[in-house]
Amino acid sequence: EATDTQADDAADAKDPDDASAIAISASRFCSSAPPKPKEEEPDKSADESFVVRLDALKALHARQLKAKSEGKPFAVSHANYIAFSDDSAKHNEMAYAVSVDKNRQRVTICFRGSASDTKWATSETWMKAFRNPASKRSDQPREVKVHSKVFDCLFSPSSSGAKGPKGAVLNEYQAILQKSVLMALRRNPGFKLYVTGHSLGAAIATLFAFESAAANDSIIPKPVTCVSIGSPYVGDTSFREAHQWLERQGKLRHIRVSNHQDLVTTVPVVSFTLNVLEAAEANVGTPFKHVGLNIRLHDDVNEQEGGSYEVSYPKVSDSLLET
Repeated sequence: EATDTQADDAADAKDPDDASAIAISASRFCSSAPPKPKEEEPDKSADESFVVRLDALKALHARQLKAKSEGKPFAVSHANYIAFSDDSAKHNEMAYAVSVDKNRQRVTICFRGSASDTKWATSETWMKAFRNPASKRSDQPREVKVHSKVFDCLFSPSSSGAKGPKGAVLNEYQAILQKSVLMALRRNPGFKLYVTGHSLGAAIATLFAFESAAANDSIIPKPVTCVSIGSPYVGDTSFREAHQWLERQGKLRHIRVSNHQDLVTTVPVVSFTLNVLEAAEANVGTPFKHVGLNIRLHDDVNEQEGGSYEVSYPKVSDSLLET
């Protein structure tokens, strides 16, 4: 709830004060024991990133109490689930839930992480290319490349057999959008669309939000907000370019929360496959790149300094050293 509530302010963060709001949003994923309150000046020695330290949990609690005293619907959520699908027994492990929050005026779709092993993030790492929804612009690549597992989760034929108005079988993305999300947005004019998920679910959420933000559909209010937790890499430089164009256009806001020791957020490194028959289409050797405004949480919570986090935004680069 706290992460959703602060996403509006956090995505536009430009200085340490705004960044503090982001950290407060992410604090529920930090330590469960609040440290002594202390705040230091940010260290901007690193390019495009800085570290600030604060008692995030205490600040969050104070913010909730203030909102409650002002009669704002902040501390308690009244979201109702309108759709749920657990596809763990199917081929693509697609599991999600869609909710409508009347207080915060938002429709949220949440994707679950993988229920099996994580070889999809370490060994099954080839990319698939598909049409860039922003390719009509001359400065945009015609295609973008994303992790094949993430692609298959969203763009394989719907496991429920959902069909469109003309009888065509929908893929998972189309089925979720048409059967749940768009229906909720039509019934609730003015509501915003939020997308979130963890691990594999975070990667799926990233691609779902990307497609939704690029859609030429006035029913989907812009910007679409994505809050991904512990996401692996999703796509390559072309995907990053298209993603950042949508951000610049105000169509997409993406906050990517990660823990600094979470190995899942560091893989896969490059597109790779041992199947020589698939090598030509697998874009072997193409490096993966992260997207979104990253909040990297550290576990150095102690009595003297409190917790810390870093805020950074990725550059566009093909270099393996620039992630």
